[in-house]
Amino acid sequence: MTLHQSPDSETIDILHAPPTDEDSGDIKCDSPADSLRRNDARDGTTLDLDSALDLGDDLDDFLDAVHSNNTIETLQLEGEMICSLNYDQCHQLFDALGGLPLTKLHLHNFVAPLPLLTSLLQRALNLERITLHTAQLLGRDDVESREFLQAIQGLQQLQAFKCTNAIVMGAGLSLETLVQALARVHSIQKVELELERGGEVSVESLRSLCQLPQLQELRLWRLTMNEEHLILIANIVQYNDTMEHLELGEMGYADHGVASYRAVADMLRNNSTLETFGMINFSGLDDDGCVLVAEALRDNTTLLQFNMRGCDNLVMGIPAARAVADMLAHNTCLQEFAMNTVGVDNDGAIVLAQALQNNRALQSIMLQRIFGDNKARGFLAFLNMLETNYMLRRIYPEAEGDVKAKMDFYLSLNQLGLRQVQLYVDTDWHHFLDLLTKSRHDLNIIFYLLSTSPDFLDA
Repeated sequence: MTLHQSPDSETIDILHAPPTDEDSGDIKCDSPADSLRRNDARDGTTLDLDSALDLGDDLDDFLDAVHSNNTIETLQLEGEMICSLNYDQCHQLFDALGGLPLTKLHLHNFVAPLPLLTSLLQRALNLERITLHTAQLLGRDDVESREFLQAIQGLQQLQAFKCTNAIVMGAGLSLETLVQALARVHSIQKVELELERGGEVSVESLRSLCQLPQLQELRLWRLTMNEEHLILIANIVQYNDTMEHLELGEMGYADHGVASYRAVADMLRNNSTLETFGMINFSGLDDDGCVLVAEALRDNTTLLQFNMRGCDNLVMGIPAARAVADMLAHNTCLQEFAMNTVGVDNDGAIVLAQALQNNRALQSIMLQRIFGDNKARGFLAFLNMLETNYMLRRIYPEAEGDVKAKMDFYLSLNQLGLRQVQLYVDTDWHHFLDLLTKSRHDLNIIFYLLSTSPDFLDA
């Protein structure tokens, strides 16, 4: 068990620095309760109940210390730490923890009966953030499920709910009912759901979730999301003025076509708040879809990251490659562009490289590969582009041999921000030493830095 202070103070480890008994020379180990009481006066704000903690016979004393505490705002609980307790003891513990002035709850490896979590949530009404990682939310009957969902709905100050690698099932409990409960908490700003076994949500429930008035971040992974679901989300987000991060992961079972990608394109064209967007494992991507998305991104002025990962394997034709190139030539804000199952031929690679010549925003571009018998032409085009592009830090696919070595060198210079650095006679030596320290693992970079600064060498 560890107790931490506020962020601007030192971490207090309350079990690993026990006092010594001056008379006997023996080490006196604080009980968990004594540790909590001793640090209460130090404004400890985070309580970490890890798997190594064994409350054993100290449970009653620990519960008393919890009841009297008024500083703990963040609870981090490892599910394995309750294995030594019977159900009644667990219920007492969770009920007591719910009485703390909690604003953040992090549960890891939670496989205990659902009513334990429910009892905590029913009391911790000031919770703002909940993270459940590797959790089993299993409702054994309708009553258990209903009470848990009602407890979620009762958290009217909740801002973020994250449930990853989770199983949600039981009588009256499913991904559908969980989404319905979250959609009734109008204070929510961030939702992230990832189920171990996947899941389905109705269009109606998804609509309610997406229309939450303060929603800024929505990440839905491993859902069965058909064309109707995707079009619904895109249409809602298209004119949404709060959403900043949207990430959708499909299970790969649904069929998508040009209608899906047209809806996504309309969203990217008209939305003015999205900063990151990801589509993972969606089918139906073709040249037409690439063109639609590229044309929408061309004049987008807010999106920083675009990720279309795990979608259909595709070799872009020249029209699609030209549309993407036109986007890269005109877009002034996109920093990351990833379509890792989409490749280009040599001509397409050359078109993209030429478009990147004067791009001053993009830092990373990821495609599947360059297709064709003579891929060297495409990679040489990227190498020539890097001679004047000072922003790109990552390019995939990778070249081979000397071309790869030269490209990696330019990319490393860009990563360190050294391409536009000039050393002069009056350059501060501390600044020069900082630059050398950054480059200490690559003498070629140091040579580049010195060889491009003749005035500094002549001083």
